[in-house]
Amino acid sequence: MKNTLLALFFSGASFANESLSEVPYQDIKINIDGALSEAAWKDALKIDLNYEVSPRINAQPDVKTTAKIISSNSGIYVSFESEYQNTDKIKVFLKERDLLDNDEKVGISIDAFETGKIAYKFFVNPLGVQEDSSFSEITGETKKDWDAEWLSSGQVLDNGYTTEIFIPYNSLSMPENEEQVWNINFERIYYDSIIKTFSNSPVKREISCDICQYSSYRVTVKKESDGYLKIIPSLVAKKSTLRDAGDNIIDETDDYEPSLDLKWRINSSHTLNTTINPDYSQVEYDDALLEANAKFALNRPEKRTFFLENNEYFLTSIDAVNTRSIVAPDYGLKFTGQHKSHTYGAFVGEDSETNLLIPGNTGDEEVRLVDENQENIKSTAAVARYRTDLNNNLSVGTILTSRSGGDYSNVVTGVDTNWYISDSLLLKSQYLHSETKNPFSVQSEFNKDRKEQGKAYKVILDYYTEDWESFIDYSYFSADFRADLGFVPMVDYKEVNSGLFRNWVLENQHISSFKAGIDGYVTHTTQGDFLEKNINYSAELSGSNNLEVTALYQDQSENFDGEVLHFEKQSINVDIAPLSNIFTSFEYIQGQAIDYVNGYLSDYDLKSLKLSWYPSKNIEITSTYINENLVYEGSNTLDAKVYDIRLNYQFNRESYLRLTWQNYRNIRDLALYLDKDHFQEKESNSGLQIVYAYKTSIDTVFYVGYSELHSYNPNLDKDVQLNKNLFVKFSYAFDEF
Repeated sequence: MKNTLLALFFSGASFANESLSEVPYQDIKINIDGALSEAAWKDALKIDLNYEVSPRINAQPDVKTTAKIISSNSGIYVSFESEYQNTDKIKVFLKERDLLDNDEKVGISIDAFETGKIAYKFFVNPLGVQEDSSFSEITGETKKDWDAEWLSSGQVLDNGYTTEIFIPYNSLSMPENEEQVWNINFERIYYDSIIKTFSNSPVKREISCDICQYSSYRVTVKKESDGYLKIIPSLVAKKSTLRDAGDNIIDETDDYEPSLDLKWRINSSHTLNTTINPDYSQVEYDDALLEANAKFALNRPEKRTFFLENNEYFLTSIDAVNTRSIVAPDYGLKFTGQHKSHTYGAFVGEDSETNLLIPGNTGDEEVRLVDENQENIKSTAAVARYRTDLNNNLSVGTILTSRSGGDYSNVVTGVDTNWYISDSLLLKSQYLHSETKNPFSVQSEFNKDRKEQGKAYKVILDYYTEDWESFIDYSYFSADFRADLGFVPMVDYKEVNSGLFRNWVLENQHISSFKAGIDGYVTHTTQGDFLEKNINYSAELSGSNNLEVTALYQDQSENFDGEVLHFEKQSINVDIAPLSNIFTSFEYIQGQAIDYVNGYLSDYDLKSLKLSWYPSKNIEITSTYINENLVYEGSNTLDAKVYDIRLNYQFNRESYLRLTWQNYRNIRDLALYLDKDHFQEKESNSGLQIVYAYKTSIDTVFYVGYSELHSYNPNLDKDVQLNKNLFVKFSYAFDEF
């Protein structure tokens, strides 16, 4: 019995190490122009992408794609020769980096530590526009907010296109030794009538990990230098005009904020980041979201460079670290590193504001801590994370977060595991413990004790076969659990969530794949009282012209103020590119929903339409419209609309001009409102922004722009301008790259 358990423990997912190809080393420098004209490419390792891995599994690709790779004393060189049956149909546009969702592209994914836990992806379109990201097996997420310094170029030819990539060793985290083994995957996203993915490695859908199916290569790393120091001074200048609700100017300010960032790459696997008086102003608008009838706060993505650096080191199943909770730091210090199977990281910063999310099981509240003079209370935020891979199948991690300021503090500690029980079976778990000291203002406003302790845990089991995928997970969050440096808006609940799906691959020129299944969850309070049940029946199909269709039927029950309400929703989502330069997305939801403001079970519908049009390869026009309606007894308790229009002109890969207009509009029938004092019959906020950006690297950037905000004044019955801003942002990186 003991031997059987040991065999189960040490078996798990199979990592691709059967036959190792050698990446040749050459003491060279190749001009990255996309031409592949240098003689060095003749001696490179040639790799054919012989497998179509999506939608068909391990089928023969329709066209030929050949990759080549060379290691040098400064980095690795990669090239692709990609044939195309009709180059007029190549979907390629000149755009900002990381926005290649609708583009033909090729790329390489690298797991330099051969752990199978984190891979870094480098993709380019035929014009050489870059898209880099990190993929974590721990969370199963690909994060495009990871950015690295690397070079790329591409050329479109009569029979396809060629691309060249140079990835400096200083942009990769890797071991220190000269002879290394990397897990590498070469991919091409091919746009024909149906989107297809080609790879150098075959895949098995019954295996629950992706990185473990990469091919392994021996790489000689003879670095001419190990580490560097990057110094990045920045300056933000801003001229603002503030008006009151009567359209009168009440304040005009000129603000200048210098800052300094230092990035010290100690060696190939350890990095220290420091920021002083950092500029965390967000230059461009977030994507528009509906919030009028949301029970819980919405999580917005992080866009600030300091926090994005190696942020994948801090990811766990429960969102214990969410840096958007740190609003305006005065300084920051971060250290990240990896040694063999050990990954670790820590950061500390002082926030000039302390904003807290007070969670519950039916909603949350946001509060800002202030002193007796109504001045913001500063807080110190600190995070430490460690993970070790005991073998290829099992990893164990720990985490610590701390936030404190004045007489407030919140400390969270925890442990998590990631265990590939077999090729098809993955078990994830995490346990967190929190200790909170609430200031008097939070105690009195939210009926909290001075000292509170809580716990949270989550267990996830995923199982895959060639045609089936299933999951079951259990979550528990005690009433007093708080993760104030994370994003946990809901506590005091326990939940079971499960699903079962069947996949079909279809040999059809119009429909390529089909997926159908059922999933759902049941939620109770920690005391056992029913909160919510949701059962989803779904069907998805993919086909020609970028077609993605999802149909969903939802059977829901929810406890609202002691009454269990039952309701249903039906929805359909359609993504399609009717023309090679037009991409559309449409969603329609119809049924019933709870009006969380008034407690009514209302008729509900949501319509969403997004249209992206490329009249030329340099110009993109995107329009988004969202409309949400709650109707009770024939009247609109809520008619919420969002408009988001963006016009982008890309001069080249480094610079663009963007115009953005957003409008949020809510119309309410206050005759049906139980609390009429806190709402207006009409609310409208709109923003206009124009930005010119020039970026020679991820750290050397120049922005100049203008923005203004308007809001509806019910007394004047018109929109009035609340503020306008003229801003300039400049940063320059002094480094060795």
